[in-house]
Amino acid sequence: MGASKRDLPTGCARRSPERSPGDGGSNPPTSTFKVLFELGYLNVREKTAGNEIAKVILDPDRALLVREAFRLYATGEYSLPELQATMHAKGLTSPYARRPRAPVSVSKLAELLANPFYVGVVQWGGVRYQGQHKVLIPHSLFDRVQQTLRARDVAGSASDATSTT
Repeated sequence: MGASKRDLPTGCARRSPERSPGDGGSNPPTSTFKVLFELGYLNVREKTAGNEIAKVILDPDRALLVREAFRLYATGEYSLPELQATMHAKGLTSPYARRPRAPVSVSKLAELLANPFYVGVVQWGGVRYQGQHKVLIPHSLFDRVQQTLRARDVAGSASDATSTT
Protein backbone atom coordinates (compact mmCIF):
# COMPACT_ATOMS: atom_id res chain seq x y z
CA MET A 1 0.00 0.00 0.00
CA GLY A 2 2.83 2.41 -0.83
CA ALA A 3 1.96 5.85 -2.12
CA SER A 4 2.74 6.91 -5.63
CA LYS A 5 5.01 9.92 -6.16
CA ARG A 6 2.06 12.22 -6.88
CA ASP A 7 0.57 11.38 -3.45
CA LEU A 8 3.69 12.52 -1.61
CA PRO A 9 4.31 15.94 -0.12
CA THR A 10 6.25 18.35 -2.30
CA GLY A 11 9.92 17.66 -1.78
CA CYS A 12 9.57 13.92 -1.25
CA ALA A 13 10.84 11.37 -3.70
CA ARG A 14 9.32 8.28 -2.09
CA ARG A 15 7.89 6.96 1.14
CA SER A 16 7.67 3.54 2.73
CA PRO A 17 4.16 2.23 3.48
CA GLU A 18 4.40 3.03 7.19
CA ARG A 19 2.46 6.05 8.39
CA SER A 20 2.40 8.06 11.55
CA PRO A 21 -0.04 6.68 14.13
CA GLY A 22 -3.54 8.02 13.61
CA ASP A 23 -2.62 9.67 10.33
CA GLY A 24 -5.31 8.09 8.18
CA GLY A 25 -3.77 9.78 5.14
CA SER A 26 -5.29 13.24 5.62
CA ASN A 27 -2.78 14.93 7.93
CA PRO A 28 0.36 16.71 6.73
CA PRO A 29 3.59 14.73 6.91
CA THR A 30 5.63 14.81 10.08
CA SER A 31 9.20 13.87 10.81
CA THR A 32 8.05 10.27 11.46
CA PHE A 33 7.45 9.70 7.72
CA LYS A 34 10.19 7.78 5.96
CA VAL A 35 11.01 9.92 2.97
CA LEU A 36 13.87 10.77 0.67
CA PHE A 37 13.91 14.55 0.56
CA GLU A 38 15.11 16.98 -2.05
CA LEU A 39 18.65 17.67 -3.12
CA GLY A 40 20.42 19.59 -0.37
CA TYR A 41 18.72 17.65 2.43
CA LEU A 42 19.32 14.29 4.09
CA ASN A 43 16.94 12.00 5.92
CA VAL A 44 18.51 10.77 9.16
CA ARG A 45 17.21 8.66 12.02
CA GLU A 46 17.50 9.62 15.66
CA LYS A 47 16.57 7.69 18.76
CA THR A 48 14.49 9.71 21.19
CA ALA A 49 13.07 8.10 24.33
CA GLY A 50 13.44 4.68 22.75
CA ASN A 51 11.65 5.68 19.53
CA GLU A 52 13.36 6.01 16.18
CA ILE A 53 12.40 9.27 14.48
CA ALA A 54 13.21 10.29 10.92
CA LYS A 55 14.50 13.83 10.72
CA VAL A 56 15.39 16.02 7.75
CA ILE A 57 18.69 17.88 7.97
CA LEU A 58 20.74 19.96 5.56
CA ASP A 59 23.18 17.94 3.47
CA PRO A 60 26.64 19.29 4.35
CA ASP A 61 27.96 18.32 0.90
CA ARG A 62 25.19 19.87 -1.22
CA ALA A 63 23.13 22.43 0.73
CA LEU A 64 25.42 25.40 0.08
CA LEU A 65 25.74 24.42 -3.59
CA VAL A 66 21.93 24.27 -3.93
CA ARG A 67 21.73 27.72 -2.35
CA GLU A 68 24.37 28.95 -4.82
CA ALA A 69 22.32 27.54 -7.72
CA PHE A 70 19.33 29.63 -6.58
CA ARG A 71 21.53 32.75 -6.24
CA LEU A 72 23.08 32.34 -9.68
CA TYR A 73 19.81 31.64 -11.47
CA ALA A 74 18.15 34.65 -9.81
CA THR A 75 20.65 36.92 -11.57
CA GLY A 76 19.02 36.06 -14.91
CA GLU A 77 22.47 35.53 -16.43
CA TYR A 78 22.23 31.72 -16.64
CA SER A 79 20.12 29.38 -18.74
CA LEU A 80 19.35 26.03 -17.11
CA PRO A 81 22.05 24.21 -19.16
CA GLU A 82 24.58 26.93 -18.23
CA LEU A 83 23.57 26.64 -14.58
CA GLN A 84 23.97 22.86 -14.77
CA ALA A 85 27.51 23.17 -16.15
CA THR A 86 28.48 25.87 -13.65
CA MET A 87 27.13 23.99 -10.65
CA HIS A 88 28.73 20.72 -11.76
CA ALA A 89 32.07 22.52 -12.06
CA LYS A 90 31.55 23.79 -8.49
CA GLY A 91 30.93 20.21 -7.31
CA LEU A 92 27.15 19.80 -7.30
CA THR A 93 26.44 16.19 -8.25
CA SER A 94 23.35 14.03 -8.27
CA PRO A 95 23.10 11.54 -5.41
CA TYR A 96 20.56 9.54 -7.44
CA ALA A 97 22.46 9.11 -10.73
CA ARG A 98 23.81 5.72 -11.69
CA ARG A 99 27.14 7.29 -12.66
CA PRO A 100 29.30 8.48 -9.77
CA ARG A 101 29.74 12.28 -9.67
CA ALA A 102 27.17 12.80 -12.44
CA PRO A 103 25.78 16.32 -12.78
CA VAL A 104 22.27 17.12 -11.65
CA SER A 105 20.07 16.91 -14.74
CA VAL A 106 18.66 20.07 -16.30
CA SER A 107 15.12 18.83 -15.60
CA LYS A 108 15.99 18.20 -11.94
CA LEU A 109 17.47 21.71 -11.69
CA ALA A 110 14.23 23.14 -13.10
CA GLU A 111 12.21 21.17 -10.53
CA LEU A 112 14.57 22.23 -7.76
CA LEU A 113 14.30 25.93 -8.63
CA ALA A 114 10.49 25.78 -8.64
CA ASN A 115 10.13 23.73 -5.45
CA PRO A 116 8.80 25.64 -2.39
CA PHE A 117 10.29 22.96 -0.13
CA TYR A 118 13.49 25.03 -0.09
CA VAL A 119 11.66 27.91 1.65
CA GLY A 120 10.15 25.55 4.23
CA VAL A 121 6.84 24.70 2.57
CA VAL A 122 5.49 21.17 2.33
CA GLN A 123 2.51 20.45 0.10
CA TRP A 124 0.18 17.60 1.08
CA GLY A 125 -3.12 16.81 -0.57
CA GLY A 126 -3.10 20.13 -2.43
CA VAL A 127 -2.68 22.09 0.81
CA ARG A 128 0.53 23.87 1.78
CA TYR A 129 1.93 23.55 5.29
CA GLN A 130 4.95 25.01 7.03
CA GLY A 131 7.47 22.18 7.17
CA GLN A 132 9.56 21.21 10.15
CA HIS A 133 12.81 21.21 8.16
CA LYS A 134 15.39 23.98 8.08
CA VAL A 135 14.80 26.57 5.36
CA LEU A 136 17.61 26.61 2.80
CA ILE A 137 16.83 29.87 0.99
CA PRO A 138 14.91 33.05 1.90
CA HIS A 139 11.52 33.78 0.34
CA SER A 140 12.91 36.86 -1.40
CA LEU A 141 15.46 34.75 -3.31
CA PHE A 142 12.84 32.11 -4.14
CA ASP A 143 10.51 34.82 -5.48
CA ARG A 144 13.29 36.26 -7.70
CA VAL A 145 13.99 32.78 -9.08
CA GLN A 146 10.28 32.27 -9.84
CA GLN A 147 10.24 35.60 -11.71
CA THR A 148 13.31 34.53 -13.70
CA LEU A 149 11.75 31.15 -14.52
CA ARG A 150 8.56 32.86 -15.74
CA ALA A 151 10.49 35.46 -17.76
CA ARG A 152 12.61 32.79 -19.45
CA ASP A 153 9.51 30.70 -20.17
CA VAL A 154 7.73 33.66 -21.81
CA ALA A 155 10.87 34.79 -23.65
CA GLY A 156 11.28 31.32 -25.09
CA SER A 157 7.89 31.39 -26.80
CA ALA A 158 7.75 33.05 -30.24
CA SER A 159 4.02 33.75 -29.96
CA ASP A 160 4.50 35.49 -26.61
CA ALA A 161 7.46 37.52 -27.88
CA THR A 162 5.39 38.99 -30.71
CA SER A 163 2.22 39.51 -28.69
CA THR A 164 1.08 43.09 -28.13
CA THR A 165 -1.18 42.32 -25.15
